[in-house]
Amino acid sequence: MIAYLRLPLLQIRQSMSQLRRGKRGVVQITKRPRRKECKKKQKQKRRPKPALPDYKVLQLGKDKIAVDAFCFEPDNTIHTYILTHFHSDHYGGMRKSWDNGSLIIGTKVTVALAVKRFNIPVDKFMGMEYNESRMIPNTHVEITCLDANHCPGSAIFVLQSKTTGEKFLHCGDFRANGKMVKALRKWGKFDRIYIDDTYLDPQYSFPKQVDVIDATCNVILNGSQEAQSTQKRVIDFFRKVGDAPSEFLVVVGTYSIGKERLAIELAERMKSRIYCDKRKGNILKMLQWKQLDDILETNPANAHACKVHLVSMRAMNKDSLLLYLKQYSSHFKTVIGINPTGWSFGFSKANKRRTLTGFEGIDSFLNEFIDPVPLSEVYDEIKKQFSFRNKQEKAQDLVVGKTLRVPYSEHSSFRELFYFINLVPASKIIPTVNVSNLDEERWLRSFQKYEGKLDVEKM
Repeated sequence: MIAYLRLPLLQIRQSMSQLRRGKRGVVQITKRPRRKECKKKQKQKRRPKPALPDYKVLQLGKDKIAVDAFCFEPDNTIHTYILTHFHSDHYGGMRKSWDNGSLIIGTKVTVALAVKRFNIPVDKFMGMEYNESRMIPNTHVEITCLDANHCPGSAIFVLQSKTTGEKFLHCGDFRANGKMVKALRKWGKFDRIYIDDTYLDPQYSFPKQVDVIDATCNVILNGSQEAQSTQKRVIDFFRKVGDAPSEFLVVVGTYSIGKERLAIELAERMKSRIYCDKRKGNILKMLQWKQLDDILETNPANAHACKVHLVSMRAMNKDSLLLYLKQYSSHFKTVIGINPTGWSFGFSKANKRRTLTGFEGIDSFLNEFIDPVPLSEVYDEIKKQFSFRNKQEKAQDLVVGKTLRVPYSEHSSFRELFYFINLVPASKIIPTVNVSNLDEERWLRSFQKYEGKLDVEKM
């Protein structure tokens, strides 16, 4: 560098140029490219939100109310929104900055969950109790909140215009039952019913929820104690003579909320508390459900003393169950995973798939769905999952235990939709799930026109 200082400026420039060209075996020096003028990064354009579908908007006279519609393009004519329950496919799009409307209506439980999750000011909500009726502010519409029998805090809503007399029922997500139908029939004929048609197909004729809970509990408790001479169920391989059912751990798959009824009944019959992690426990404590609060345990130090655990539905596979059992291997010999699902289970009624042409003779087909799936069939369908199909399965299941797929659903079955639509009168039925399914539209019309007599007591 000192030598360079003694040289004329021109020679210094020539020498540097030679270095860059790699002359005389000198290592090349790469010239740094000139920085271009910095351009401000343009914010990536968000995809435009979809337009608000018609079936999401209830219009009674001049009043418009949107239901479970937080991810759509704002409509300046709509200021009131309803959140039927706190499941992500219904609150999707909701966030602290959401400002499409000035008021969100839901049950007090749903409101509490939304405020906690999104930190939205509580004064933006109107929380309601079940069987409560109130006028919606700045409208001529009275709204009544009823239990949807879906997940904690879920509701169906009756809306009635004080100016036009129109009367709408929005079912959100619901599990229809006789008690609900009796209450709704007192309202008379609805102008419109917006229906949760998730399982509007004959293959989804799963049993009544109360029967599934009863059968599942009986299978687990009885199945652990009964011996078979030719083919033992999985739990029997872990039992010593005189062992109690507490030798195994029952793990129930759940969503953020939902499926709690099954876990509560299992725990009470097994004389146990229910364990879940603190994060889920904080959510469950917001449900204001005393029966659950009394038996809920969130202290990891006490988890081994609980025979029923709640985990994510994603953990309902063999590898995840094995890892989970490993934590408690000194307290439990095996694990039974309960995967509650509403999908087809091969019940006799579910196997009566429609083979009719043009829906002719539909009444005789629907006659097959008047009676529920027999309780004995529910028990047998769950019980057979304890059996080993072959030696390889037996060897594998000796370590992990079993995952039982249980036909427990919080949506209405095909049979329950049949009863509900036939017994609750309406001028128009509007599906909110499979909105463009022609077969479903035919089923809905067939349910309404069914000439047989349905007894709500048998529902």
